[in-house]
Amino acid sequence: MRLPMTREVSQLSGGDQQKLAVVLALAHQPALIILDEPVSNLDPMTRRDFMRSLFQDEQPFFADALHEHDQDDSNPEYAPTILISSHLLSDLERVVSHIAFMRDGRIQLFEEWDTVLECIRIVPKSLCNLPKSMCIAENREQAVIDLRVLRDQAKNHPESRCNIDEIFSAPAINGLDDLFIALNS
Repeated sequence: MRLPMTREVSQLSGGDQQKLAVVLALAHQPALIILDEPVSNLDPMTRRDFMRSLFQDEQPFFADALHEHDQDDSNPEYAPTILISSHLLSDLERVVSHIAFMRDGRIQLFEEWDTVLECIRIVPKSLCNLPKSMCIAENREQAVIDLRVLRDQAKNHPESRCNIDEIFSAPAINGLDDLFIALNS
């Protein structure tokens, strides 16, 4: 994490104090790590380095240190579940395996990120007139659609007046920011 080892904690920058807090929390090898806005006080380069250090090559955070201490009680297979809450969504796209969007205390969407990229589309409402039950969410201009649901139910809803071929050929989601906006507009 490139923390300055010669400084006292009170002399560290806010970002370095945040990194130190994470290092101290991870030193106990918890099975679940919950990070709330972990990179919000970091500059873009440090944010990227921090995220890489947590998820680099699908290696556990302290993999090198753990292998040096295999003779003690350390667990060389340590790979915790990491739950991140963040408004900096673009920082998460490269490292997440699953995503969950919440609104008003309810889960709007929970899915593997790869499945979202493959099966979820944000389409203009002009392309379709689907029943709300077939949409994950909708706003004035767009509908968020799961292609799996559309495929399974479109046959049973001829009233939908929907161009299914156009929806299936719609571009994949551009990123978490676009999905968040579509879900919450």
